[in-house]
Amino acid sequence: MKNKTMINVIVSVLLLSFNVMVNAKDVNGLTCLGKQNSLNKQIEYAKKIKNQSQLKGLEKALDEVTAFCNNDNLKEKYQEKVKAKLENLHEKQESLHQARLKSDAEKIAQQEKKVTKAEKELKQAQQQLNSFYQALESERR
Repeated sequence: MKNKTMINVIVSVLLLSFNVMVNAKDVNGLTCLGKQNSLNKQIEYAKKIKNQSQLKGLEKALDEVTAFCNNDNLKEKYQEKVKAKLENLHEKQESLHQARLKSDAEKIAQQEKKVTKAEKELKQAQQQLNSFYQALESERR
């Protein structure tokens, strides 16, 4: 019975940690101010549940973001991501074109799936960049 309770506690802590990690990638964390706000919310929650090790890590992350985060660098990172996804899409489209030239039905189907995946990844990167611009604009108001 004691072991079962201990396992339940461990599982609960792991799930809580995972939830906090997921929230760290929140859309509000696209800009430096957004990252700071997101970390501050997580710090408050860690204080509330009295999780000292998590609190220490979050405070360190906040110090790093405060000291080193730069919106110009973030913008460049998001733009580079879009560029990389676009290049990847072009490569996949070229592979699809080559498969079509060879009339290889299996290869065509395989490459079409890869093109679809690359299009989806590009769209997500573009949405992230657009959300970054929107967040920056709303911070300026």
